[in-house]
Order: sequence, then structure tokens, then C-alpha cells
Amino acid sequence: MTAKPSNPKDALAISRAPLQLVPGTAVAYAALAYAEGALKYGPYNWRTAGVSAGTYKAAAQRHLEKWWNGEWADAKTGVPHLASVLASIGIVLDAHACGMLTDDRPPPAPVSDLMDEIERGVAELRGIFGAGSPGGAT
Repeated sequence: MTAKPSNPKDALAISRAPLQLVPGTAVAYAALAYAEGALKYGPYNWRTAGVSAGTYKAAAQRHLEKWWNGEWADAKTGVPHLASVLASIGIVLDAHACGMLTDDRPPPAPVSDLMDEIERGVAELRGIFGAGSPGGAT
């Protein structure tokens, strides 16, 4: 059997955005959350009205906390909380790309340095206590 010659488009495609790596399940769930938003506020409303980063950070965090604490979907709409997180973050990214994002973040704190320090502290604690005691939440 002889090798099939490559399609010339393949050589160009490898340098393009690898959209095939985005799971279709994530796209489908996000579409549900965007549909909810479109019905409530109008599709792509943020591109004309603009949005504040803090508003969508808070919304994403609320949905993530609800999911983290055992609630799969919003009781009223049935939209999964993680889908709403995807939509919230997607809106921030799109608003930023379109120049419609108000950056209302607070002045930055040295969070990266703090995380590095915390990791060193956790490593020290593991050295003292080992892997930890069994029986906690999994």
C-alpha cells in the first residue's frame, strides 16, 4: 500500500487555531447558557452595551460555588452551573476582544508570589504530616 499524498491544506491547517480540541460537549452546554442569556437580555448584548469584568467574575464564581457544593443546575432554568461559568467567561473574553469590557478589577495584589509561597508551605506541611489522615472529603 502506498502512502496517500498529503492535502496541501493540511500544511496550512497546523498553524491555525486548533478548534477541534474544544470538546463538543462544552460547546453544547455553553450554547444552552448563551440561549438563556439571549432570551433574557438579547443575543450579543455585551457587544453594544459593554460589560464590567467584576460583574461576570462574580457571576462565574457564584455558579462555580453552587456546582462545587453539589448543585448541578439552576433550579429555575435547568441550565447547568458549569455552562453558565463557560458563558460568563466567554462573554468577558468576547467583550475584551471587541473593546467592550470595562476593567473594574481592583489594584493587583502579588497573588502569583503568594501562591508560590503557599505551595512551599504545603510542601513543608506534607513533610511534617505525610499525605494526611484518611477519612476526609474525597
